Amino acid sequence: MATESNEFMPASAEAPSNKQRTFVRYFTAILIDLVVLNLFAEYTNKVLIDSFTTSLLAAVVLQILLKLTIALEHRVGAFFKARPG
Repeated sequence: MATESNEFMPASAEAPSNKQRTFVRYFTAILIDLVVLNLFAEYTNKVLIDSFTTSLLAAVVLQILLKLTIALEHRVGAFFKARPG
């Protein structure tokens, strides 16, 4: 029984919105942080994490701090760029 490959494709494809792109970006970054944190907790004695929830919250906090640090960096850069010399 032969089926056409176009049968399973949507009639029209829409580009993802900016909110969807932002969600995927942060979701992926949080998952990466979560994996790295848990690998450190698994294989070193210097990182102790009591539960998965704690490591998940730590991954979210890391992303928030990263976003704030980048925003501050841009503000400081704009401040010095506006000054002569």
